[in-house]
Amino acid sequence: MDRHDSIIIGAGHGGLVCVAYLSQSGQHVLVLEASDAPGGLAANREFHPGFHTSVAHSVSHFSQKVASDLNLASHGYTVDADPMRTIGLSVDKKHIVLHNDGLSGSSSEDSAAYEDYSRLMHRLADVLKPFWLKTMPRIGSTGMSELLTLGHLGLNIRTLGKKDIQEFLRVASLPARDLVDEYFENDLLKATLSWDGLIGSKMAPR
Repeated sequence: MDRHDSIIIGAGHGGLVCVAYLSQSGQHVLVLEASDAPGGLAANREFHPGFHTSVAHSVSHFSQKVASDLNLASHGYTVDADPMRTIGLSVDKKHIVLHNDGLSGSSSEDSAAYEDYSRLMHRLADVLKPFWLKTMPRIGSTGMSELLTLGHLGLNIRTLGKKDIQEFLRVASLPARDLVDEYFENDLLKATLSWDGLIGSKMAPR
């Protein structure tokens, strides 16, 4: 144990990022991985002869700051220009497809509502975007760095204006199913949006 400054259990993409940053800071790091190869959910797998993909749906959201800090491009890391499509599969083959330009497979009313829904989600997400790489303070924290983070978040929320601040607080407390019920009629579209919004959170639509 005294030969290592840190031990990382799991060589998934999160663990490997930790290893890289710790190593850059001069630490001697031991990595433990149970699988035959590193990468975790981001590792490339053959799911059908000749067809390969990553299991991690969220790999397209990988931090560009991390990619830049670790110079991942020099190791072959590339980012697709367009985000991956999300597809809601239907037994009657009337699939729902969410893509960069909107959605297909639903009614014109749902398509119009999706534009409003997407515009609001992007506006609210932009408020939180600067905090993806910050550790949010625990309740009751009084340290200067924690107070500065809370102050920064508060100022960002204030830029929304009174109406959107109220909507931000309302949406943040709503179950995903209740939110999509307000906008859409198609149950498959609701399920698809709920899944896309909750992946990784270990929460159910309700």
